[in-house]
Amino acid sequence: MKINVLSAFAGVMTYVMYPGLAMAAADPYQLNLPEPQTVIAQQIYDQHTM
Repeated sequence: MKINVLSAFAGVMTYVMYPGLAMAAADPYQLNLPEPQTVIAQQIYDQHTM
């Protein structure tokens, strides 16, 4: 019975926390990448932020 309760709790917490994890990287400034200064750096930046 304890395993069922713990399993259900883990499932609910995963369901509750998942949208927060998905929104964590929604804003570009959260990627911690500096603005590129050269053309090549811009291309690499674009690849990382696809």
